Amino acid sequence: MEIVTGDINTLFAKADDHSRKRDREQEAIIQLQERLVDYPELLGYLHAYEQRKDIEAVSVYWLDKATVVWTHFPDRGKNLRALGVSSRAQIDQWYDNLIKKLKANSTIEPPQVVKDVLYNSYVRMRSELLDD
Repeated sequence: MEIVTGDINTLFAKADDHSRKRDREQEAIIQLQERLVDYPELLGYLHAYEQRKDIEAVSVYWLDKATVVWTHFPDRGKNLRALGVSSRAQIDQWYDNLIKKLKANSTIEPPQVVKDVLYNSYVRMRSELLDD
């Protein structure tokens, strides 16, 4: 979706921010369907990802959230702090909310290895990028 909507920071997003993001993503799906009309296989992957009803789509969805964590390592957490994160407690709350969101938005859970990648990424971010 971000290719159409741009990346939207949801670290401390409120319910109305998430609502606007969903609206933008719905518009993006329509645009992508128009752009990808000659690529039905890609459209199928897009729809599978949005429905999150199979292991592959759910795994990609969860791993996509892990990539957010990874983006903070090259600058040693500078951007993370610029976003207002100043404590491990904030990261803990973000992670707890993220897991609730992932489970609520997935019809099935991914394999344990995918959960482990996300969890280990979070643990590393928490221990290496914040000092409190």
